[in-house]
Amino acid sequence: MTPTWDPRVEPDLLAERYDRVVAFYERACEADPEELTNYWYLGLAYLLQQDEETAQTTWMAATFGLPAEALDHQSAVLSQILTREADRLLERQRPKLAWLVRAHLRELNPGDATNLLHLLCLGLQNQLFAMDQLGDWRVEEVLRAAEALDSQLLKAMVWELLGRTEFHPEVVHLVGKCVEIAPEPQVLGEALGNWATVAYYLKGKPLEAVYLGKLAVQVDPTNRDTLRNIGFVFIKAGLFQDAIDLARRLCNQADTLDLQALSHSMLLQFHLMSGNHWPEVLEISHQQAGILRELLATRPEIPERAFSLIMTPLMFTYIRDDLAGNRALQNQIAQLCQDNLPPLSLVHSPRTRDRRPLRVGYLANSLRPHPVGWLSRWLLQHHNREEFEIHVYFYGQEVTDMTRRWFVEPVHRAGLFSGNDARQAAQKIAEDEIDILVDLDTAMHTGVCEVMAYRPAPVQVTWLGGDASGVPTIDYYIADPYVLPEHAQEHYRETLWRLPSTYVAVDGFEISVPTLTRQSLDIPADAVVYLTAQTGHKRNPPMTRLQLAILRQVPNSYFVVRGYSDIEGIKAELEVMATAEGVDPSRLRFPSMDPDEATHRANLGVADIALDSYPYSGASGTLEVLWMGIPLVTKVGEQFVARNSYSFLANVGVTEGIAWSDEEYVDWGVRLGKDLALRQQVVWKLRQARHRSPLWNARQFTRDMEAAYRQMWEHRWENL
Repeated sequence: MTPTWDPRVEPDLLAERYDRVVAFYERACEADPEELTNYWYLGLAYLLQQDEETAQTTWMAATFGLPAEALDHQSAVLSQILTREADRLLERQRPKLAWLVRAHLRELNPGDATNLLHLLCLGLQNQLFAMDQLGDWRVEEVLRAAEALDSQLLKAMVWELLGRTEFHPEVVHLVGKCVEIAPEPQVLGEALGNWATVAYYLKGKPLEAVYLGKLAVQVDPTNRDTLRNIGFVFIKAGLFQDAIDLARRLCNQADTLDLQALSHSMLLQFHLMSGNHWPEVLEISHQQAGILRELLATRPEIPERAFSLIMTPLMFTYIRDDLAGNRALQNQIAQLCQDNLPPLSLVHSPRTRDRRPLRVGYLANSLRPHPVGWLSRWLLQHHNREEFEIHVYFYGQEVTDMTRRWFVEPVHRAGLFSGNDARQAAQKIAEDEIDILVDLDTAMHTGVCEVMAYRPAPVQVTWLGGDASGVPTIDYYIADPYVLPEHAQEHYRETLWRLPSTYVAVDGFEISVPTLTRQSLDIPADAVVYLTAQTGHKRNPPMTRLQLAILRQVPNSYFVVRGYSDIEGIKAELEVMATAEGVDPSRLRFPSMDPDEATHRANLGVADIALDSYPYSGASGTLEVLWMGIPLVTKVGEQFVARNSYSFLANVGVTEGIAWSDEEYVDWGVRLGKDLALRQQVVWKLRQARHRSPLWNARQFTRDMEAAYRQMWEHRWENL
C-alpha cells in the first residue's frame, strides 16, 4: 500500500504552507530516524518549496548504505509517493509543481514510460519543455522498451508535441516512431489528421503535412473526416493520385446516400483539380447526378452536419453551362440542408427603422491570401465609418498579417470562430445585433452557409465567393447588368440585386519583380505568346482544342500553360492533343508555379494575349490579367461563372475578345494574334481604363454597395 501524507499536515498542504510541512517531517525524522517514509515526505516537502537541492540531498542521505534489494524497494516506494503527489497537484491545478515532481520522478526512474508521457504533456502545456530534452530523456528508447503503453496518454503526448513545437523535424520523426510502437495506433489518427491539416494550411509545412497525413491514413483508414481532410492536404501538396485514391476509398466506404454524395463530390473535385482526367470527370459527374436525384427523391434525414451537402452540386458548374439545371439542383440541395438543420432559438434585439449607423457584418473563411480576400479588402477600406458600423467574422481561419492589416484594423469589431460550431457563431452574430449580414464565400464553405441558415441577422446577403448558395434564408444575391442574363431571376431563390455597373471593384493589385521572361522560356522575342493561367478545375479538352486551333492559325506563336494542377499530367495530355490538332508540341511551355501572388501577377506580363476558360471563366485571375493590360479572349455563357470575364471586359469598355460561340472564340484569338495594331489598341484601352473604369474604382463601388444596403434595410421594413 502506498504511504500517504500524515493527516495532520493536510490543512497546511491545502493552504500551501510548505514550511510547516517541512517542520513537521523534520520532527518526525528526529523522532523516528528508522522510518524512511518520513524522509521521502520531508524531501517532497522541500521540493514543493522548489528547494530541489535539499530535496535530493534528503533522499540520498536516507538511502545511503542500504543494500541493493532494500534500495530497490525504497526507490519504488518513493516513486509511488511522487506519482500520487503529481496527480494531487494536477487536481489542485498546480501543473508546474506537478511537472517538477514528475521531473524528479524521471531522475529516480528514467525508464518509467508512463511518467515520461505525463512529463512531456505537462512540459508542453506549460511551456516548460525544451527540444533538447527529447534526446536527453531518450524518449524514443524509453517508449520502445516499455512493456505497456497507455494509448490515450500516448495520444495526448502526440497531440501536444505536434501542437506546440511548430512541427520540428525531431518531433515529426518521434511521432512516426510512436505510430510504430503504439498498442492501438488507430487512436492516434485524429491527432495526426488534425495536425497534418494545420501543418499545411496554417503553418506552411507541406512536407511535414504529407508525412503526418500518410500516417493518419495508415493508422485509421476508415475515418471519413481524416480521409477527407488528408485528401485535400494531398491535393494542395500536388499528390493528385494519392488524393484521388483516398476519395475512391471514401466512395467505397459510403453506405448512405448523403455519404455517397459527399464522397463522389470529393472524387469529382479531385479529378477536376488534376486537370487531365476529363473522361473520368464525365463518368463521375453522371454518377453524382444520379446520386443527388435519388437523394432529393427520398429526402432522408441527415442527422449530422447536413450542410456538408451544400457543395455537392458545385462541381457541375465547371463541367456544363446550364443555368436552369445547375441552379435548380443547387436550390433543392440547399433546401434539403435547411430542412435538416437542428433548431436554434436566436434572440434578436429590437431594431429601429432609421438605425444609424447601419450595422453590417461580413462572414467568411477566406479573408486571407485568397481570391475572396484580395477582392473584398477594398470594400472594407472605403466604407463610410459614420454611416456604417462594420463587423468582420472569421470562420475557421487563422488571422495572418494580411488578414490583420486589411480586415481587422479597418473595422469596428472583428470576431473569430473556430469553424466547427455554426450555432455558436450564429448566436454571437445575433447578440451583436447585426442588421445586414454578408456571406462572402457563397456555397464555397459549408460552415459559413450553415451560419447563414440560422438567420442571425434580419437581412442576409451573398456576395463575391461564387454562384449563390441557394440557402433559403438568404435574401439577396449581388450581381450587375452583365454577369447574369436578364431572365436569370427565375432560376434564383435569392433576389438578384444588380449594382449599377460592376459587382466587384478593386483599386489595384500588388505586383513584384517578374521572374519569368521569354528568354527563360526559350521563346523568340518577336513571337506571339498566348497564356492560360487557370487552375485544373477549369481545364477541359473542348476548350483546349479551341486554344490549339488558335495556335495552329497564328505563325510564330507559343502557348504558356500555368495554374495549379497536375502539370506533368497536363503536359503529357496537351502534347498528344497538340500533335492531333496539327500543332508542334515544342510551341507549348509549362513553367513552374510562382512563389507568391505578387510575382504571379508580374509574370503575366510575358503574354500578349490571355485565353479564358469555359464554362467556368476567370474571376480574380481575369481581373489580374486586365490590370496588367493584357487582351483577353473569353466565351460568354449563361451561368454566373461563365460570365465573369464578360462583365469585367464590359466594365473596362473593351468588346474585342468577347465571343458568343466557339467560332468567335477562335476568331478573336486569331485576330488578336495576327493583328498587332488591334492588339495594341486593346492594350491602350485597358491602360486608359485604369483611370476611368468602375472596375478600378473601389471607392465608388463601395458607395454603390452602401446604397444597396440602405435600400435593402428600407425594403425590410416595408415588407414587415
